Amino acid sequence: MLTRTPIPRHNARKIDKRFFTPLRRLLGLKYFQLDIEGDEHLPREGNILFVANHSGWVPLDALFLLYAIHKSLGPDYLPYLLVHPLLIRIPFSYNFLKTFGLIPSDWLHYGAPPLPESLNPIAIFPEGADGNSKPFWQAYHMKAWKTGFVRLAIQRQAQVVPVAIVGGEEALPVAITLKALKPLLGSVAPLPLLLAPLPSRWKITFLKPIDFSAYAPELALDQEACQEIAQKISERVQEELEEATILNPLSWLSSWIDTARRT
Repeated sequence: MLTRTPIPRHNARKIDKRFFTPLRRLLGLKYFQLDIEGDEHLPREGNILFVANHSGWVPLDALFLLYAIHKSLGPDYLPYLLVHPLLIRIPFSYNFLKTFGLIPSDWLHYGAPPLPESLNPIAIFPEGADGNSKPFWQAYHMKAWKTGFVRLAIQRQAQVVPVAIVGGEEALPVAITLKALKPLLGSVAPLPLLLAPLPSRWKITFLKPIDFSAYAPELALDQEACQEIAQKISERVQEELEEATILNPLSWLSSWIDTARRT
Protein backbone atom coordinates (compact mmCIF):
# COMPACT_ATOMS: atom_id res chain seq x y z
CA MET A 1 0.00 0.00 0.00
CA LEU A 2 1.26 3.46 -0.90
CA THR A 3 2.46 5.41 2.13
CA ARG A 4 2.36 9.17 2.20
CA THR A 5 4.78 10.37 4.78
CA PRO A 6 5.67 13.07 5.18
CA ILE A 7 2.58 14.91 3.99
CA PRO A 8 3.74 17.87 1.85
CA ARG A 9 3.82 21.24 3.54
CA HIS A 10 4.52 24.65 2.14
CA ASN A 11 5.55 27.85 3.82
CA ALA A 12 4.38 31.10 2.24
CA ARG A 13 6.90 33.21 4.18
CA LYS A 14 9.86 31.08 3.08
CA ILE A 15 8.61 30.93 -0.50
CA ASP A 16 8.38 34.72 -0.56
CA LYS A 17 11.86 35.19 0.92
CA ARG A 18 13.67 32.48 -1.03
CA PHE A 19 11.96 32.72 -4.42
CA PHE A 20 9.57 35.64 -4.85
CA THR A 21 11.92 38.34 -3.53
CA PRO A 22 14.69 37.51 -6.05
CA LEU A 23 12.06 37.27 -8.79
CA ARG A 24 10.72 40.73 -7.90
CA ARG A 25 14.25 42.11 -8.18
CA LEU A 26 14.70 40.61 -11.64
CA LEU A 27 11.32 42.02 -12.65
CA GLY A 28 12.34 45.41 -11.28
CA LEU A 29 15.53 45.29 -13.35
CA LYS A 30 13.45 44.35 -16.44
CA TYR A 31 15.45 41.14 -16.86
CA PHE A 32 12.06 39.47 -16.80
CA GLN A 33 8.75 41.13 -17.55
CA LEU A 34 5.38 39.78 -16.49
CA ASP A 35 1.80 40.37 -17.60
CA ILE A 36 -1.12 38.74 -15.77
CA GLU A 37 -4.51 38.41 -17.41
CA GLY A 38 -7.77 36.77 -16.38
CA ASP A 39 -7.15 36.97 -12.64
CA GLU A 40 -10.76 38.08 -12.24
CA HIS A 41 -11.67 34.45 -13.01
CA LEU A 42 -9.77 33.05 -10.04
CA PRO A 43 -12.01 31.20 -7.55
CA ARG A 44 -11.57 31.85 -3.86
CA GLU A 45 -13.58 29.00 -2.33
CA GLY A 46 -13.66 25.21 -2.48
CA ASN A 47 -11.20 22.79 -4.01
CA ILE A 48 -9.15 24.37 -6.78
CA LEU A 49 -6.79 22.90 -9.38
CA PHE A 50 -4.59 25.02 -11.63
CA VAL A 51 -3.57 23.21 -14.83
CA ALA A 52 -1.04 24.74 -17.20
CA ASN A 53 1.24 24.12 -20.15
CA HIS A 54 4.84 23.19 -19.34
CA SER A 55 8.18 24.31 -20.76
CA GLY A 56 11.82 24.93 -19.91
CA TRP A 57 14.37 22.59 -18.38
CA VAL A 58 13.88 23.89 -14.82
CA PRO A 59 10.48 24.74 -13.30
CA LEU A 60 10.68 28.49 -13.80
CA ASP A 61 7.17 28.38 -15.26
CA ALA A 62 5.94 26.94 -11.96
CA LEU A 63 7.59 29.83 -10.10
CA PHE A 64 5.93 32.40 -12.35
CA LEU A 65 2.56 30.66 -11.99
CA LEU A 66 2.77 30.63 -8.20
CA TYR A 67 3.97 34.23 -8.16
CA ALA A 68 1.01 35.31 -10.32
CA ILE A 69 -1.41 33.50 -7.99
CA HIS A 70 0.29 35.07 -4.94
CA LYS A 71 0.12 38.51 -6.54
CA SER A 72 -3.55 38.10 -7.50
CA LEU A 73 -4.97 36.29 -4.46
CA GLY A 74 -2.40 36.55 -1.68
CA PRO A 75 -0.34 33.97 0.23
CA ASP A 76 -3.33 31.99 1.54
CA TYR A 77 -4.03 30.66 -1.97
CA LEU A 78 -0.56 29.44 -2.86
CA PRO A 79 -1.00 25.98 -4.41
CA TYR A 80 0.90 22.81 -3.67
CA LEU A 81 2.96 21.71 -6.64
CA LEU A 82 2.63 18.33 -8.37
CA VAL A 83 6.06 17.16 -9.62
CA HIS A 84 7.77 14.11 -11.05
CA PRO A 85 8.80 11.74 -8.21
CA LEU A 86 12.43 12.05 -9.35
CA LEU A 87 12.57 15.63 -8.04
CA ILE A 88 11.63 14.33 -4.60
CA ARG A 89 14.02 11.36 -4.65
CA ILE A 90 17.04 13.58 -5.42
CA PRO A 91 18.10 15.23 -2.13
CA PHE A 92 19.41 18.44 -3.74
CA SER A 93 16.27 19.22 -5.73
CA TYR A 94 13.97 18.16 -2.90
CA ASN A 95 15.74 20.30 -0.28
CA PHE A 96 15.74 23.29 -2.64
CA LEU A 97 12.08 23.01 -3.68
CA LYS A 98 10.35 21.31 -0.74
CA THR A 99 9.08 24.61 0.65
CA PHE A 100 6.59 24.63 -2.28
CA GLY A 101 4.87 21.56 -0.85
CA LEU A 102 5.83 19.00 -3.49
CA ILE A 103 3.33 16.25 -4.34
CA PRO A 104 4.73 13.24 -6.26
CA SER A 105 2.80 12.76 -9.50
CA ASP A 106 2.44 9.02 -8.85
CA TRP A 107 0.03 9.92 -6.04
CA LEU A 108 -2.51 10.53 -8.82
CA HIS A 109 -2.09 7.12 -10.47
CA TYR A 110 -5.01 4.72 -10.74
CA GLY A 111 -5.52 2.81 -7.51
CA ALA A 112 -3.65 5.30 -5.34
CA PRO A 113 -5.36 6.48 -2.14
CA PRO A 114 -7.14 9.86 -2.26
CA LEU A 115 -4.97 12.89 -1.61
CA PRO A 116 -5.30 14.48 1.84
CA GLU A 117 -7.95 17.21 1.78
CA SER A 118 -5.44 19.62 3.30
CA LEU A 119 -3.56 19.71 -0.02
CA ASN A 120 -5.50 22.54 -1.64
CA PRO A 121 -5.14 24.34 -4.03
CA ILE A 122 -2.90 22.26 -6.28
CA ALA A 123 -0.97 23.28 -9.41
CA ILE A 124 -0.45 20.61 -12.07
CA PHE A 125 1.38 20.52 -15.42
CA PRO A 126 -0.48 17.70 -17.20
CA GLU A 127 2.10 17.36 -20.00
CA GLY A 128 4.58 16.14 -17.41
CA ALA A 129 8.22 15.76 -18.42
CA ASP A 130 7.21 15.56 -22.10
CA GLY A 131 6.24 19.23 -21.89
CA ASN A 132 9.35 20.74 -20.35
CA SER A 133 11.64 18.39 -22.33
CA LYS A 134 10.42 19.36 -25.79
CA PRO A 135 13.01 21.15 -27.98
CA PHE A 136 12.73 24.83 -28.87
CA TRP A 137 11.50 24.08 -32.39
CA GLN A 138 8.33 22.63 -30.83
CA ALA A 139 7.69 25.75 -28.76
CA TYR A 140 4.09 26.34 -27.68
CA HIS A 141 2.86 23.12 -29.28
CA MET A 142 1.82 21.13 -26.23
CA LYS A 143 2.27 17.42 -25.73
CA ALA A 144 -0.72 15.25 -24.83
CA TRP A 145 -2.13 15.91 -21.38
CA LYS A 146 -2.22 13.12 -18.83
CA THR A 147 -5.50 12.41 -17.08
CA GLY A 148 -4.61 12.36 -13.39
CA PHE A 149 -5.85 15.90 -12.85
CA VAL A 150 -9.25 14.98 -14.30
CA ARG A 151 -9.70 12.09 -11.88
CA LEU A 152 -8.60 14.31 -9.00
CA ALA A 153 -10.98 17.09 -10.04
CA ILE A 154 -13.90 14.66 -10.23
CA GLN A 155 -13.05 13.11 -6.86
CA ARG A 156 -12.81 16.52 -5.24
CA GLN A 157 -15.67 18.16 -7.15
CA ALA A 158 -13.13 20.87 -7.79
CA GLN A 159 -12.94 23.97 -9.91
CA VAL A 160 -10.25 23.59 -12.55
CA VAL A 161 -8.52 26.76 -13.72
CA PRO A 162 -6.75 26.30 -17.10
CA VAL A 163 -3.66 28.50 -17.40
CA ALA A 164 -1.68 29.52 -20.47
CA ILE A 165 1.96 30.42 -19.73
CA VAL A 166 4.09 32.27 -22.28
CA GLY A 167 7.77 32.98 -21.67
CA GLY A 168 9.28 29.68 -20.60
CA GLU A 169 10.20 28.61 -24.12
CA GLU A 170 12.24 31.79 -24.62
CA ALA A 171 13.79 31.87 -21.14
CA LEU A 172 14.90 28.23 -20.99
CA PRO A 173 15.16 26.76 -24.49
CA VAL A 174 15.78 23.03 -24.77
CA ALA A 175 18.18 21.69 -27.40
CA ILE A 176 16.90 18.11 -27.64
CA THR A 177 14.80 15.60 -25.75
CA LEU A 178 16.91 12.87 -24.15
CA LYS A 179 14.71 9.82 -24.66
CA ALA A 180 17.48 7.34 -23.92
CA LEU A 181 17.38 8.29 -20.24
CA LYS A 182 13.78 7.19 -19.79
CA PRO A 183 14.62 3.62 -18.59
CA LEU A 184 16.97 5.11 -15.98
CA LEU A 185 14.97 8.12 -14.80
CA GLY A 186 11.43 6.95 -15.50
CA SER A 187 10.85 9.81 -17.95
CA VAL A 188 12.44 11.69 -20.81
CA ALA A 189 14.78 14.56 -19.88
CA PRO A 190 15.71 17.91 -21.44
CA LEU A 191 19.17 18.90 -22.69
CA PRO A 192 19.44 22.68 -22.15
CA LEU A 193 20.45 24.91 -25.03
CA LEU A 194 21.90 27.35 -22.48
CA LEU A 195 22.73 26.99 -18.79
CA ALA A 196 21.15 30.24 -17.56
CA PRO A 197 17.68 31.74 -18.10
CA LEU A 198 17.52 34.34 -20.84
CA PRO A 199 15.79 37.71 -20.41
CA SER A 200 12.18 37.18 -21.43
CA ARG A 201 8.67 38.55 -21.28
CA TRP A 202 6.19 36.31 -19.49
CA LYS A 203 2.43 36.27 -19.70
CA ILE A 204 0.19 34.28 -17.37
CA THR A 205 -3.41 34.00 -18.58
CA PHE A 206 -6.02 32.47 -16.29
CA LEU A 207 -8.94 31.09 -18.26
CA LYS A 208 -12.45 30.68 -16.90
CA PRO A 209 -12.72 27.88 -14.31
CA ILE A 210 -14.43 24.61 -15.13
CA ASP A 211 -16.73 23.33 -12.39
CA PHE A 212 -16.36 19.56 -11.98
CA SER A 213 -19.19 19.24 -9.47
CA ALA A 214 -21.51 18.22 -12.31
CA TYR A 215 -19.51 15.07 -13.04
CA ALA A 216 -20.60 11.80 -11.41
CA PRO A 217 -17.90 10.30 -9.12
CA GLU A 218 -17.81 7.02 -11.07
CA LEU A 219 -16.62 8.92 -14.15
CA ALA A 220 -13.18 9.08 -12.51
CA LEU A 221 -12.84 5.35 -13.29
CA ASP A 222 -13.61 5.80 -16.99
CA GLN A 223 -10.22 6.30 -18.65
CA GLU A 224 -11.70 7.13 -22.06
CA ALA A 225 -13.99 9.80 -20.61
CA CYS A 226 -11.16 11.29 -18.55
CA GLN A 227 -8.95 11.42 -21.65
CA GLU A 228 -11.66 13.23 -23.59
CA ILE A 229 -12.09 15.81 -20.84
CA ALA A 230 -8.33 16.34 -20.55
CA GLN A 231 -8.06 16.84 -24.30
CA LYS A 232 -10.85 19.43 -24.38
CA ILE A 233 -9.22 21.45 -21.61
CA SER A 234 -5.80 21.21 -23.26
CA GLU A 235 -7.33 22.49 -26.49
CA ARG A 236 -8.57 25.58 -24.66
CA VAL A 237 -5.05 26.26 -23.40
CA GLN A 238 -3.51 25.55 -26.83
CA GLU A 239 -5.88 28.04 -28.47
CA GLU A 240 -4.87 30.70 -25.94
CA LEU A 241 -1.17 29.96 -26.50
CA GLU A 242 -1.55 30.28 -30.26
CA GLU A 243 -3.39 33.59 -29.89
CA ALA A 244 -0.82 34.94 -27.41
CA THR A 245 2.19 33.93 -29.55
CA ILE A 246 0.88 34.82 -33.00
CA LEU A 247 3.83 37.22 -33.49
CA ASN A 248 6.35 35.07 -31.63
CA PRO A 249 9.33 33.89 -33.76
CA LEU A 250 9.65 30.61 -31.83
CA SER A 251 5.97 29.91 -32.37
CA TRP A 252 6.39 30.62 -36.11
CA LEU A 253 9.29 28.17 -36.29
CA SER A 254 7.34 25.55 -34.37
CA SER A 255 4.29 25.93 -36.60
CA TRP A 256 6.37 25.81 -39.78
CA ILE A 257 8.16 22.62 -38.73
CA ASP A 258 4.89 21.04 -37.61
CA THR A 259 3.29 21.84 -40.99
CA ALA A 260 6.32 20.52 -42.89
CA ARG A 261 6.17 17.23 -40.99
CA ARG A 262 2.51 16.76 -41.81
CA THR A 263 3.02 17.26 -45.57
